Amino acid sequence: APGELFWSAITARTAACTPRLQQYSTHRCVSCRYPKFEPSPRPAAGVQAVAASMAPATPDLEAQVLAALQSTPKFDTYAQAKALNVDHQALVGAVKSLWADGYVTMDQKSCSWLNATKEGCDISKNGSPEYKVYAAVSAAGSLPVADLEKSVGKASAKVGLGAAMREKWLKKGGDGSLSVAKEGVADATRKMLEPFVGLSEPPATPPVLQANDEKQLLRRKLLKKETLKQFEVAKGANYSLERKRKQGDLSVDMLRDGSWKTADFKAYNYNAVGAPVGGGYFQPLLKVRAEFRKILMGMGFEEMPTSKWVESSFWNFDALFQPQSHPARDAHDTFFVKEPASTLKWPADYYERVKNMHVSGGSGSIGHRCPFDEGEARKQILRTHTTAVSARMLYQLANREGGFRPAKYFSIDRVFRNETMVRVGVPFVF
Repeated sequence: APGELFWSAITARTAACTPRLQQYSTHRCVSCRYPKFEPSPRPAAGVQAVAASMAPATPDLEAQVLAALQSTPKFDTYAQAKALNVDHQALVGAVKSLWADGYVTMDQKSCSWLNATKEGCDISKNGSPEYKVYAAVSAAGSLPVADLEKSVGKASAKVGLGAAMREKWLKKGGDGSLSVAKEGVADATRKMLEPFVGLSEPPATPPVLQANDEKQLLRRKLLKKETLKQFEVAKGANYSLERKRKQGDLSVDMLRDGSWKTADFKAYNYNAVGAPVGGGYFQPLLKVRAEFRKILMGMGFEEMPTSKWVESSFWNFDALFQPQSHPARDAHDTFFVKEPASTLKWPADYYERVKNMHVSGGSGSIGHRCPFDEGEARKQILRTHTTAVSARMLYQLANREGGFRPAKYFSIDRVFRNETMVRVGVPFVF
């Protein structure tokens, strides 16, 4: 059946596949909190060379690597790149791709050699500063120090005079003039640097220097050490002349033609880190309520119990001395409960006192002078304000043991009004 075929394919795919490397970066969408995938930006020029080894290798280059290993047990990537006349980093990329599937093994190697710096190349062409100073004094016979810069230049005079004096090629007379102290001097520095000019690649036979001479030329920054990182490549456990690429995804075509049954899938990486998922957010009104609650409690207030969303009309209206004929008590402003429609109990003595206050008044009030219906007072409603909670709390405080004592209370909770449903609001408020 199609369903069984699909789930069999999914099971096989889950057991032996891995997600492809996504060349995408996650950006946060401005209009929502869900990730939005966009192509990764082009790398800067400075990192393109580093990323070159990770670029997808061409099948032709991979085939050349596999063919080379058929005739030789192993090779170095740098020498092989020169033999194939390809970029070294491109060859390394092909080798890494083959290594990932076990076709080859690779061991990193490095080689170092000396290469002349820009200043070293200039000396090999025009001579060293010390020899220029020596030649100028030798040509003049005797040369005042003050005239030396005019003959060889300020830079050569500054460096070359000290070096020539250390080698005892020159001597200084009593009048401050320079003269030759040693005849037949050769420019040894220039001669030592000449074999190292233009060695941008490791030479087959590197030039050799005495340890002290090499140290001096490196200290003067006339030579620099170059390092090449390469790999020694050999046959891997899965070596073959032809590479069979593993599938990264299960496609619709594979499900249709059944090729998924024999396809070789990449191993599934259960430790891969997925895209970040946004968590829940506090509702704005709940955040404001929490802030006010913290402030009021910090000021010494206590929170009244506000868990009774269903309230009787007695506590919601009558105990607050709102007349039973008030329009706010009509169905178009208040939600009335069908089952149970009437409250079952209330404090009878307090009910009588509230009723008498409504009908005839007292304590300086003349009351509402209107009929008071007990059935109206017993009606169950969804509370329209939390002042009903205050009415209950005042009754409890007045009738507790020891009599009424002042206290500080507050309440912030949900109330219900029969208002029009609109796009930005619902018929309940805080």
